[in-house]
Amino acid sequence: MLTGPHKTRSCGALIFKEMIVKNSDMISRLQRLKKNRSYGEDLTGTDISGILIENVSLRNAKLDGADLSRSHLIQVDLSGANLNGADLRGTNFELTNLEGAVLDNVKADRSIFTQCRFSGSRFLNAVFGWAMFRVCDCERADFSNTNFSRAKLLNSFFGNAIFSNTQLLGATTFASSFPNAQLESAMNFFRSREMIAEILQPYVEDDMERAKLVGAILTARQVCFGKWKTLLASQTEYRDLAMKIFKGYPYSGLERALREGWTPAVIAAVQDES
Repeated sequence: MLTGPHKTRSCGALIFKEMIVKNSDMISRLQRLKKNRSYGEDLTGTDISGILIENVSLRNAKLDGADLSRSHLIQVDLSGANLNGADLRGTNFELTNLEGAVLDNVKADRSIFTQCRFSGSRFLNAVFGWAMFRVCDCERADFSNTNFSRAKLLNSFFGNAIFSNTQLLGATTFASSFPNAQLESAMNFFRSREMIAEILQPYVEDDMERAKLVGAILTARQVCFGKWKTLLASQTEYRDLAMKIFKGYPYSGLERALREGWTPAVIAAVQDES
């Protein structure tokens, strides 16, 4: 099913009618693609904004600079597609296949991705401020120089993903996993308990006390850096080990947060200042 704008309140029927007319040619084109199962369609720079796109194959499509803002994509095959510089702001993706896609330089603030596949995709210099990823597979995805400020990366898989110079200030990662992810130059992920547990886990070995502490990072979510600083004051062995590990992630903010014992109020202030 392909329709005009799915938003039905506040703007008025006349505006929606104008938007439908504006996108009518594109809707017709997408209808044909739905029937023909297109491969490598050239949609460079096209306006596909504000429409519902469902069950369409855009595999290997050229969508460089395309405007998909505020659209709703459901079960769309975008595997191998090139979306370099595309506008995805406020766009909603559901059950969409983006494996091997190129999303360099996309603007995707406040976009939502639900049960999408990004295995092997590339996101160089992309912007995902306030975006949400829910139950997504991002294995081996390259997020180098991407901005995830205040994004929500929830219950998703980031195994072997690359976070080189990736900005994660204020991002939350509840129930997500990051096995073997490259986090050495990731920035400001001090709020991500899942990332912290991932970088500490290799040092647990057979030490049950270390295992308990790492487990507590994930489960005792009310315990802030201030409380960890107090707790580890009497366990200098574990404190010194944590500080040594954190030094290997110089842009994470972790070493400073633990050393100064940041409270939630301090963390909020740090986020607001940046």
